[in-house]
Amino acid sequence: MHTLLDHLTKRKAIFSLGRTEIYVFTLDMYAKTLCGDQTATFGLNNPARVQKSVLFKTFFDAQVILKVPVDEFYPNLLARPWKAKGKIKQPDKDNYCLVKLVPKRHLHNIIDENDLPAFVLFVQYIMEKKNDRVIPKMEKLAPTCGLKLISEGHTMTETTGTLSVETIIQLFKDFRSRPEYTTSSIYIQLTSTDSPSQNYLHKPKSDDCE
Repeated sequence: MHTLLDHLTKRKAIFSLGRTEIYVFTLDMYAKTLCGDQTATFGLNNPARVQKSVLFKTFFDAQVILKVPVDEFYPNLLARPWKAKGKIKQPDKDNYCLVKLVPKRHLHNIIDENDLPAFVLFVQYIMEKKNDRVIPKMEKLAPTCGLKLISEGHTMTETTGTLSVETIIQLFKDFRSRPEYTTSSIYIQLTSTDSPSQNYLHKPKSDDCE
């Protein structure tokens, strides 16, 4: 997951060729992330997984085209426990899903290609905790945005866990257009390194198998 998002954001590797179709066999729980199922990922209490589900739903068209029981898949992962944070972890009895991923045809109409790294950082920030209130969270990035958000229908009790992908995209576009953008922590993070290979995505944890 991490590598796919990183390569698409930077238009490198297989995505330097265009809208490359990708087929992935993965456990059902990870397939839900690839397909942008925020409800399922919130249930895992894993902010990084929730953030990835938002990014995949924004960047890709995804479809589960086949399901295979894990114990019918070779090699049988049920016989291969792995270590996670120093503990032995047994794979759940689940399905393997064959997922088809294709970058969205008109992604540039959703998010400007030059703004993809900034959008990744924005999603990581805004979806850090599902119970954070949206307006105070946004005001930390753009202190004068609160009244505009209220005029657009947002409330002081609205939490980030209730946001749809479409609303997150609109919040980013509003934030990107504000003069405070160039003094925000996101902009500073984007411009704080001279390295063109700066990795904007959080590195996956070992127990995420990502």
